[in-house]
Amino acid sequence: MELTFSIQQDDYAFYIGKVPTCGICQTAYLMLQKLEPLFPKITFYEFNLNFAKDLVRNLEISNMPVFIISQKGVIKDVFYDFTFTKLALKLAKMEEE
Repeated sequence: MELTFSIQQDDYAFYIGKVPTCGICQTAYLMLQKLEPLFPKITFYEFNLNFAKDLVRNLEISNMPVFIISQKGVIKDVFYDFTFTKLALKLAKMEEE
C-alpha cells in the first residue's frame, strides 16, 4: 500500500522529507523545531519519504533530508543542503514576501 502526499494550501509552507533511520534527517528536523517558533506565518510539516513515493518520483528527489517550500499549494523550491543559517535565511525571505 502506498500513501499519498499532498501539498497543503497554506499561504506559506515548509516541508522536511525524511526517513526515521536517517541521523542527518533527525538533526535537520531538530534545527527546524528551533526555527519554527520564530516564523509564525509559515506552517511547518514533516513527512516520511518511505510513504511519499509518488512525490519522490515526480520531484526526482535524490537525497535526504529534502526541504520543500510551497506557497498556496504550489511548490516554489526543493533543496537538500542545510545549515541553521541557510534555513533561517530562507524562512526569513518567505516571511518577507
